Amino acid sequence: MNRAVLFILFVILIFNAVVMQAQIDTVRYNVLRMQIVEGDTFYVVNLREVEKKGKKKKRSVDDEKRFAKLVHDVKRALPYAKLAAFRMQLIEQNLAQITDEETKKAYLKKADAGLKKQFENQLKNLTIDQGKILVKLIYRETGKTTYTIIKEYQGGFKAFTWNNFGKIYGHNLKDEYDPSEEYEIEFIIKKLGFN
Repeated sequence: MNRAVLFILFVILIFNAVVMQAQIDTVRYNVLRMQIVEGDTFYVVNLREVEKKGKKKKRSVDDEKRFAKLVHDVKRALPYAKLAAFRMQLIEQNLAQITDEETKKAYLKKADAGLKKQFENQLKNLTIDQGKILVKLIYRETGKTTYTIIKEYQGGFKAFTWNNFGKIYGHNLKDEYDPSEEYEIEFIIKKLGFN
């Protein structure tokens, strides 16, 4: 064979080897899990959380003040919501162990009195905006509205009464927490490290 042809074949082989090596290096393997739910097979993919970064809009002074107030209000209300979720979980566990209805009622009455004694004065010092945030954060932490929680533990009449009383001050105990609507609160919670 001609040396030129051999050289061209050699170059082609090296080029193919480099291209094949480059392709091997860039291939990433993802293992997908499958989950069967009611006879249907679904692929389960874990996605990384993506945080959008870009140019920040200049906020007006009023927006800065409003956001700073929101941060303060969330910092003030969030510990109470976390504590409420924890206490509710303890109460649920204790109620599950009690079989007698009268004992359950006595336990709930005693737990209610203890909570009032411990937190009533502190909660009275919350502002109206902090109270609204607290109602939403309780839903975020427990998955239940404040109205539902009162109804379960103290009855429908008290829940109705407290909800109507709250409406005088602009509260709705049936408010739910939607992270897409309350994105600023969700952002603040994540920045504080309370996921």
